[in-house]
Amino acid sequence: LTAGILGKNRYSAVVIQGPAGHGKTTLMQQILQELKANNVSVNWLTLDESDNDMSRISACLTTLIHSALGGADSEDVEAPPGRSKSTGTAENILHSLARTDQPIAFFLDEFQVLYDPAIVSLLNSLLERIPPNVTFYIGTRSIPELARGRLMISGRVKWITPEELCFTPDEVYEFLQNVGLPASHSEAEAFQERTGGWPAVLQLLQLAL
Repeated sequence: LTAGILGKNRYSAVVIQGPAGHGKTTLMQQILQELKANNVSVNWLTLDESDNDMSRISACLTTLIHSALGGADSEDVEAPPGRSKSTGTAENILHSLARTDQPIAFFLDEFQVLYDPAIVSLLNSLLERIPPNVTFYIGTRSIPELARGRLMISGRVKWITPEELCFTPDEVYEFLQNVGLPASHSEAEAFQERTGGWPAVLQLLQLAL
């Protein structure tokens, strides 16, 4: 799955969606390590309910951009007078990102906490116009608007569904072997069928056995 995400296609965002325990964060961490090994500037933010605020999310994005630019000063992303916050913030963020052609990856985990329309509008504006060297990786329990509209249709967003996160019978077999639980292929197939390939349940199965 990681290899498919990091293939030749260039996405503005990769949305990894699924319930708790489906391995979203684990997959994002694997992607981060792979990108880091290839000298991509990686920046991680785990969101919470307090981030569902335009001023706060603007400050968070400022910090991420500051880190991505290697500590160079980034402009204040507050909207200038006469512009809406989402429009002005997007313009300033894009201006900051245009300073470098270095590959940059932003990871936003627990994205489902962001539902303020202004924040959704800001992120849509960013993803429509970010330079090709920048990609957002988004982990979320619910399906965000980013995975519903024209960004999906245009191919700018790749959506990883819960079904894609679940283990196949072969992956269950490999998992059981790796954790020291010898099982036949038929047993691995039975485990996959009973658990739906849900990674968290397989972890509990490992502990139980």
